[in-house]
Amino acid sequence: MDSLDWNRLAVATLISVGIFAGGWILGNTLIQASPPQKPAFLIKSTDSSPDFSIADSKHGQDVAAQQCGLCHTFEENGPSKIGPNLYEIIGHKIASRKDFHYSQALSARNKETWDQQKLYQWIKNPMEMVPGTTMAFAGVNDPSDRADIIAFLSKSSPVPPPKPLATTSAAPNTDTNLQKEGKVAAQKECAACHSFDPNGRNLIGPNLYNIVNKPIANKKNYPYSQALVSQKGLWSETNLDKWLENPSLWIPNNKMIYTGVSSPQTRKAIIIYLRSLAPK
Repeated sequence: MDSLDWNRLAVATLISVGIFAGGWILGNTLIQASPPQKPAFLIKSTDSSPDFSIADSKHGQDVAAQQCGLCHTFEENGPSKIGPNLYEIIGHKIASRKDFHYSQALSARNKETWDQQKLYQWIKNPMEMVPGTTMAFAGVNDPSDRADIIAFLSKSSPVPPPKPLATTSAAPNTDTNLQKEGKVAAQKECAACHSFDPNGRNLIGPNLYNIVNKPIANKKNYPYSQALVSQKGLWSETNLDKWLENPSLWIPNNKMIYTGVSSPQTRKAIIIYLRSLAPK
C-alpha cells in the first residue's frame, strides 16, 4: 500500500469514529435514561422483615396446628405441654409463663419481649436465634408460612373453654360425669403421646389401656427409662395422681418431658377415666 492508501484508511477510520460518537451523544440527548416506574417482574422477598399486615391468619392457624400443635396449646388458659401455651404471646416477656420450665438459654432473655420480628426469627430457626435452647424443632422454612403463623398468634382469638359439668343436686358430679370429663381432659393432655384403646400402639409414650393398679413400667413392648423401670409398685390411683401432677418431681430422671396437670379435680377425672379402660 502506498501513502495515498494509508491516508484513505486513516480518513475512513476517523469518519467512522466520528459517526459512532455523534450518534451516542445525539441518542443520550434525545432519549433520557430513567428507571422503570414498575418492575417487569417481582422476585419474592426473603427479607427478615415481612409485611405481617397482609399475612393470612386463617392459613396461619392451620399451619400452627400442624407444625406447633403437638407441643403447644393456643387457647386462653390452655395448659403447657412439651412447650408453653402460646395464647397472647406477642407482647409478653420471653420465658414468662409461670407454669412452664424454660431452658437456661431462653430464660436469660426474659427482659426482652416477644414481638412479631423476634417470633419470626424464632419460628425460622429456634437454635440459631437462641443457642442452647431445648426446643428441638428445625423451624418453618417458608417465609410466608412464618408470617401467617404470626398473624394467627397476633389475633389470639380466645377459644371458649368447655362448659363445666353441672354440680347441682339435679346433676351430681358422680364418677360417671367425672369419667366423661376425664376422657376430654385425657385427650387434651395425653393423646399427643399415648393411645387408650385395647391393643393400641405405643406412640411417644406407651399405650394406657388397663394401666390402673398394674405394675409400673409393665408394657413389654415399650422402652421405659431406667428411672421408671427401677420404680417398684403399682399404678395405684395415688401413684397416678403424683405422676400426673409432676412426673419429673415424683420420679427424677424419667424421660417424660411433661410439666404435669396442676388441677387436682382434672387429675382425679383423668384417673377415673383410665380406671374405666379395662376389660369388662
